[in-house]
Amino acid sequence: MGKGFGTTALIFGSFCIPVSVAMAAFGAIFSVGSVWGVSSEITSLFSVISWFIPGIAAIFGLVGIVVDDSKGRAIAGFVLGLIGLMIAIIIPLVFENLFTSIIP
Repeated sequence: MGKGFGTTALIFGSFCIPVSVAMAAFGAIFSVGSVWGVSSEITSLFSVISWFIPGIAAIFGLVGIVVDDSKGRAIAGFVLGLIGLMIAIIIPLVFENLFTSIIP
């Protein structure tokens, strides 16, 4: 059929890891103790963004693996999307544990 889904997955997958790390770290830092007075809506927005972009990469990669003729880009986008989702899970846990032990 083409390479559209694989290309889209690779594009989202290529920038999902830095975005996931940044958004998950900001969300975890700002959620600890409300030291900076940031509302919970902003911290939930950070977590939604850190899950949304890798999710798009993983979904388009999976569809591209099934539909596209050339599966290399789709597999790369799918793998990068899964790595981004794992980062979006692990980074907030690490930062929240780190900052709750530092900030009473």
